[in-house]
Amino acid sequence: KLTGELETLLARSVDPTKTESVRERLIEIVREAGGQIRRLEIVEDGTRSWAIEGDDPQNDTVPRYGEESRFVLHTHIVELQADGSLESVRQILQQVFSQGWLMTTKGLTTVPTGVHESPVNVELRLKLYGLSVNEREPEEDFAQRGQESRLR
Repeated sequence: KLTGELETLLARSVDPTKTESVRERLIEIVREAGGQIRRLEIVEDGTRSWAIEGDDPQNDTVPRYGEESRFVLHTHIVELQADGSLESVRQILQQVFSQGWLMTTKGLTTVPTGVHESPVNVELRLKLYGLSVNEREPEEDFAQRGQESRLR
């Protein structure tokens, strides 16, 4: 059961290897909805170790007494700005949130543009989360830190 949950989580996560496909999918969503992209940025927000249990991706650090897992948490910020009809904007939002990506909404704004052809502007700011296998085991990091302190 745990392996299945992990596979599901990894499939929904957005690590650095998946950011380009996320960008392509967002462009496709806006175009399919009949909207126009004004701005799209995806930037790395940071990485940190992921705890074996009790970790929350919204926190900046591993839980105080948490044991590090074999995974690294990656975060990316997405800023999407698009124009379109009210129906286009509704479709864009519906499609973005139906992708199943691990994310939180940091900001969502809709304002009128004053332009008849695309009367609504939407600005969406998301934080995407992704897990990947840590190339170094936590024990190796600990051992390395021990060796470095003895060399000083």
